[in-house]
Amino acid sequence: VDEKEVAEESYRLAAGIALGYVNLGKGDDLKGLNDAHIVDKLLSISTFMKDVQSEEAFDKSMSGAILGLAFIYLKTNNEVVAKKLQIPDTEQLLDYIRPDVLLLRVLSRNLIMWDYIGNTSDWIASQIPQPLVRGDGDNANYFHVLSGLCLSLGVKYASTSDNTARDSILEFYDKITCELDSLDHDDYSFEVKARSKVLTQTQMILALSCSIIMAATGDLETFRRLRIMHG
Repeated sequence: VDEKEVAEESYRLAAGIALGYVNLGKGDDLKGLNDAHIVDKLLSISTFMKDVQSEEAFDKSMSGAILGLAFIYLKTNNEVVAKKLQIPDTEQLLDYIRPDVLLLRVLSRNLIMWDYIGNTSDWIASQIPQPLVRGDGDNANYFHVLSGLCLSLGVKYASTSDNTARDSILEFYDKITCELDSLDHDDYSFEVKARSKVLTQTQMILALSCSIIMAATGDLETFRRLRIMHG
């Protein structure tokens, strides 16, 4: 990856976060910024889908735009903005979105629709588009969406010691751990290496989400998983 491109995307990400922090939770009440159509521009960048690199390089600005919207509309339950950030429910459209952007869109949508974040495994499963549910064994997008959903639980139920939320995340965490253990780590093919990477990343995000919920509790169920990961 070109270091200049990474730096450029990092600057755009920082700008999006800064814009969101300055207008944290203000929603549509942006006062002097309304004339600049900030929200419309952020939505345009956030939902941009194209299989060819554009001159505007919108794909490099997506992460910053999505997080900017999440912070601006934090806990506002604004269905209009949240619906536009909703991930597509067809395989064809999903192919036009970077996997890491899927994670951010899921997380941001839930941060906006704060009051609707559930704490059960059924809620998590209900938020995953059917095409991904049917192909969860082969589709990396499934794991990025799952990561975004579990991270949403982690943020909402942070330090609450909510056992239901913890158990919901651990249910998926244990399944992913079993899949990781079943991989042939002596197989150095691209498919196995790619799958191992996405499973490991998801495992870490779910462990982090669970840890946030059980912060300062000394929870043994969480510690058992972390000890195995650490070892």
